[in-house]
Parts: sequence; structure tokens; C-alpha cells
Amino acid sequence: MRNLLIAASAASLLMVSCTKKNSNTDDTSANQLSSRALSSNGVLMDGQIHYIVLSKQQGLSSKLMEKIAAIGSVTSKLDDLGIVVASSSNPGFEQELEKLAEVQNVVRDIQLDWVKSTLKGDKIVDFDETQSVNESLETSATLGLSGTNPFVPLQWSLSSVSAKGAFQAGYKGAGAVVAVLDGGFHLNHPDIVANVIASKTISFVPGQLPQMANPAAFSHGTHVSGIIAASDNNIGIAGIAPAAKLMLVKVLGDNGSGAFSWIIQGVYYAANQGADIINMSLGAALPRNGQFIDNNGTPNDPTDDVKVSETKEVQDLIISMNRAFQYARKKGSLAIVAAGNDGTYVTGQGQGTFYPANCVDVVTIAANAPNDWALNENTSLFIPSSYTNNGSSLISFAGPGGDFDASITMATVAGITRPSYVFDMVLSAGSSTGYSWAAGTSMACPAASGVAALLVGKYNGNISTSQLESKLKSSAVDLGARGKDQYFGNGQVNAANVVEQ
Repeated sequence: MRNLLIAASAASLLMVSCTKKNSNTDDTSANQLSSRALSSNGVLMDGQIHYIVLSKQQGLSSKLMEKIAAIGSVTSKLDDLGIVVASSSNPGFEQELEKLAEVQNVVRDIQLDWVKSTLKGDKIVDFDETQSVNESLETSATLGLSGTNPFVPLQWSLSSVSAKGAFQAGYKGAGAVVAVLDGGFHLNHPDIVANVIASKTISFVPGQLPQMANPAAFSHGTHVSGIIAASDNNIGIAGIAPAAKLMLVKVLGDNGSGAFSWIIQGVYYAANQGADIINMSLGAALPRNGQFIDNNGTPNDPTDDVKVSETKEVQDLIISMNRAFQYARKKGSLAIVAAGNDGTYVTGQGQGTFYPANCVDVVTIAANAPNDWALNENTSLFIPSSYTNNGSSLISFAGPGGDFDASITMATVAGITRPSYVFDMVLSAGSSTGYSWAAGTSMACPAASGVAALLVGKYNGNISTSQLESKLKSSAVDLGARGKDQYFGNGQVNAANVVEQ
């Protein structure tokens, strides 16, 4: 059986070496996609191959459902999308269903690693909570917060989006609901637990609970959630929208791997459950020309690989995701997604592109950061991150994602001593009770979601997705090249400006 290879993107948490990638190269090439790819025959569990069935219209007929039941089984019905997630061991499943006039396509569900970079090096740095953070020029009190939030002096990212102006004006995101679609969560982390909507926490990963299994492990989803809505309290950090509520939706396994159908179901669920914003710090690179590599069953031996054109599979997976985002926007949920960490200049014309960053009806976020902020607190906070995907056709806005290209010179900020580059990353919740620094468009994406949540809160949820996106645009700070540009899109998201809209 053919093994389809699809490239995994570092669209979320950055785990890369300190080598800066060339951001002026064109879209990822077919060869690059092949060499960094993950293989799959489609999601295979319990001897069943899993499929996404696309109807030509909204609604699913009884005839279609009966046919699926006769030759397989239904995992999930997404009537409003015209999609059925199904499984079967029948080798003729696809062909039999495609005989029905109402069926547009049947595609095998593909499982990818949507979080980890394929490059070497793990740049997550744990914070030692036993150390005391001294007050510095920026404290919780000077920001306009009510709690002590002792790690605020380490959060340059709050300054990057001018959170102070929003806080001092009395806006903290109350009334907004942000769905976080990610991997396993530390649901009881003391800095997010008060804002988690427990009744709407859910997992679409078979056999896994929303809760991350290992309490000591770094949780990508928890880190993202903390950036958005860590509570204004007397511990840890402060989120950009510290009074917003979090709808935690597990669409990836604890290891960051997930199927397209899990993500699509997560978007559908969040929209139907009333999320104002859907944060997706995840992504993958897909070949635009639809070429995959048949590895002949020997993934470790490239000498017998053969290129196979599979344009249909790529198109069908993208169509499925696009349907979910179109539906979400109509339901009033704005999807904000990470641009990806491949350091690629995306022109829209190359052989590879990035999803969901390039899906319809999404807002795509690039990353920026300071360089040696610990050694010079007046340095620019808006240097495009070395890893961020970019391109004016891809990027909607930019936000603080952190970087790791600064010096390894030891530096001290607010009484905490680390190599200088560590302070250029983003500090947020990490383990079940701890905190970690990390960098990536995964961190920039929730910063934008937090800013959006402040505006939703101002209007107590009574704002349309088009109005929300328009106000994010009119309030963004135009950095980089004048007008819409490759690194900032329409500009850097700005909390102080957005609450004045």
C-alpha cells in the first residue's frame, strides 16, 4: 500500500537550532517537503482506515448514511459542513461511496505532527519558580492589574502589544470566550484554571482525555492558553486578556500528532459552542502541486522512492478544512492561526504552502521579538523572528513570538539570571504547576487572540467576525515596510489601540 508523505511544519512551538533560516527564499520546494515529511497510509486504528467523506451540499441524506453504515461505520456527522468522518476495513469503501451522486469526494484521513519542528534542538527553557522575581521598571501595578502577578517583569510580550493601555482603561477580556485547539492541557494549572470553562472542555483524540497525561511535561496547549488568559492573580504571569474564558479543545495527542478530522471536528465544535475566537497554534506544509513520495514501504531508504501525483488528496483535505473555517466565521467565531516556523517566504506561487495558515476565513499571525532585551531594555521588540514564515499574501498581522538568536552571555532581569537569549522568548505556563520560556508563531498567535478577546470583551460579545477583523486591522501598528508587508501583514496587533475602536 502506498505511503503518502506530507511535510510537517513547525507552525507552533519552536524547537529549532540557533541557525537562522533564509527568509527570502521562495515557497518550500517539493524536495524540501519530501525530506522533512511524515508518512501515513491514512489514520489506521483497530484495523480500520479512517476517511473524510465530503457531500456536494450541506446536510447528509439518509441514503448516504445507510451506505456508509453498510460498508463501514460513522465516527462523526458534521451535517452543516456536509462532512462525515467514517472508518472501514472494506478495500472498496472509497469507490463505493463515490458512486453516489451526492458524494463529492472521499479522502483518507491523514495524521501529522502539527507541533514539533523537524529541525534539531529543543529551546524550551523551564523557569525555576523557587526564585524570587524582583520588581523592575514594569510591574503588575504599573500595568494596571489588580494582582501581583510576580513574573510580569519578565513579560516583554505585554509591552509588545501595549497591553498596559488596555488594562489601565479597564479592559481585560471579560465576556470573551477563546477556544484553544491544541494538544493535551494541564487543566488545573493555577494560572489558568479560574478561566477554563470545564463544561466545554473536550477531546477529539481517540483514547485520550483533554488532560495531559504527564503532569511534569511541558504542555504546548497550556503555554498557549496562559498567553491568552492567565488570570490576574497573585501568582505567575498575566495573560493579555486575563479575564477572558478558555474553551480547551484537544485536537492533537499529547505528542502533538493529530488527524485532519480531529482538527475539523474541533473547529466545528468550538463554533457551535459559542467561541468568539478560535486559536490554532498548529500547522503543516502541504505540497501545492499535490506530489507525494511513495517510499515503497521503506521510509528509511530513499533510494527506492518514487514520486506520485496525488493532487486530489491534497485538494480534498484543504476543502474539508476550508468548510470548517467558513462555517465558523458564519457562526461568529474568528479563527486566528499560526503562520508557521519554516522561515519561508510564501508568495503563493511556489510548490508548497502552509495550512491552516493559508485556509480561507482565517487570520494568520507572524512572529517577532527583541534581540538581547535582557542586555538592553530599550531595544526594539519588533524584529521579525528568525524562523517565522512570511509573505504579504500569507500574513494578516504579527505578534510577539520570541526568538533565540541573541547572545549566550549571561544576563540578569528582575533578579533572574539566564543566558540573554532566554529572555527573548515568551514566558508562560508550562507543566501542571510550572512555567517555561518558548518561542514560535505558536506564541505570537495567542498574543493576537488575546488582543482580539479584549475587543470582544469591550462589546460583551456583540461584535461580528468581520467587524472584529476590521478593528484589529485599523488598530494595528504599521511596522516594517509601509502598508501591508511580508513580516507584519496589516501591522502589529495592539491592545491599547483596539479597545479604543
